[in-house]
Amino acid sequence: MNQKWFKKLGWIYLPFHPMGVIVTFAAILFLVPVYMAIVCHGHSVSDDLYQMFVYTTCTAFWWKWVAEKTSCVSLNLKIEVCPGPIKEKLRLRFLSGQIHFFIPIKNQ
Repeated sequence: MNQKWFKKLGWIYLPFHPMGVIVTFAAILFLVPVYMAIVCHGHSVSDDLYQMFVYTTCTAFWWKWVAEKTSCVSLNLKIEVCPGPIKEKLRLRFLSGQIHFFIPIKNQ
């Protein structure tokens, strides 16, 4: 897919495209009548929670699958230019670790 509906931030997928919001609301709207039916026909609280767990995990699995297939990754990237004695050094910092590139930069 060319369009990105979700943005991945750590372990969380946030919908930022209208289709991502529609998919999220559709998952929630699917669970509302399911929960209502479970509560109306349940025999005990533990029985209700067990049935809610089954439907919630199944719905969350498919929602996450759609989010993974239509997501873009946010790389928390910081670019620094550090002056050095011989060359200018361009440093890219990621969430963990650093990658160093030595790129000559012309003085203006």
